[in-house]
Amino acid sequence: MKLLCNVFGDDIIQQFRDFNGPDYLDLTRQFELKKKTYNRFLKNDIVMRLPFELCDLFETYTGRKIEDAICKSKYSGKIKFKKSKLCLSPEVFEDLYADIVLNVTQEIGKILNHPRCKDVSAILMVGGFSESEILQLEIKNAFPDLQFFIPMEGGLAVLKGAVIFGHNPRTFGTRLCNFTYGVNAMLPYSKRRHPESHRVIWNGKPYCSNIFRVLFIVNEEIKEGEVRSIRVIDAFETEEAQEKRLSPIRVQIFASDEEDPVYTTDEGCRLHAEIVVSPPDGKWPRRVFGTVELEFAGTEMIGTYISDDTGAKTCARFEYLPSVATSRASSARSRRDSLRSKGIVENHFTSKATLRTIQEEDTYSRRSRKSTDKNKWVLL
Repeated sequence: MKLLCNVFGDDIIQQFRDFNGPDYLDLTRQFELKKKTYNRFLKNDIVMRLPFELCDLFETYTGRKIEDAICKSKYSGKIKFKKSKLCLSPEVFEDLYADIVLNVTQEIGKILNHPRCKDVSAILMVGGFSESEILQLEIKNAFPDLQFFIPMEGGLAVLKGAVIFGHNPRTFGTRLCNFTYGVNAMLPYSKRRHPESHRVIWNGKPYCSNIFRVLFIVNEEIKEGEVRSIRVIDAFETEEAQEKRLSPIRVQIFASDEEDPVYTTDEGCRLHAEIVVSPPDGKWPRRVFGTVELEFAGTEMIGTYISDDTGAKTCARFEYLPSVATSRASSARSRRDSLRSKGIVENHFTSKATLRTIQEEDTYSRRSRKSTDKNKWVLL
């Protein structure tokens, strides 16, 4: 739609979309159809029928002819308007999808460069865009050593696969873990292993907070229905903690881009989901023991908190992938908090000495974390 916005203006296209939804949808479908049926070897102009409402809206609000608007746009001489039809030259039409094709090609290249894909010898193209000759030729040129398979009605392949998976979820026995998943927890504070910035007082004793207790590791092969768990404890023994006995316990599930995150405040970590557990009979006992389970199930993940006292289970279902906006915001926020906790203000540059200190501290933390696996984990 960038082409139409450039010719007609963003305001006109926005108003047309808001008040003429069916016509706008029909226009987008025309672009989708032309994208699939376009043949670059014919060198013919691509003809698009513009809705009368769009033409009338433009001329009414601007008092200009569409031909004049085209002449003043960057597409002057490259597109024509005649009898409610827009004629695009092959160069203009291919340029509309140049960025998309480039992004797809680069993404495939990144995937093929992964060690797991070193033995890949063929590419199977499915989905609506796979029917586009523009995309097919560019991918074949980018990866000439690979075989290509493009099934008939490739646009329906994804839908058919979803239906098959719905009838038999065990069609896929394993899948790769997209992120490192774990629980936000605390451990008794050790001055030798833990930074002072993570030191907190819990029930009158020093603890290290925001520890990323890893359950699943990024790029790990996970079997369908696989469950991993940790034992956790919470306590309300001091006078200050008595009010918290009336509040729910929140088990925070974190996701990270890194293979071995140490703290939930590390760069690339973000809050993925929460299991909210209400107190039994309205009030928690002074000491609470339980188990947190994380399961890969079908098309989602299931987090479960199991109480030792009552055997009650509290479950939360959530998607594998964090939302993009949440991930970026959380990642940036975690990075800022992590640097500030180490006495560093994030600027456009950081001295080499500071970077070395951060790296050495993180490496030391990763080495020391292995010795904590047998400890009792405290929910944060």
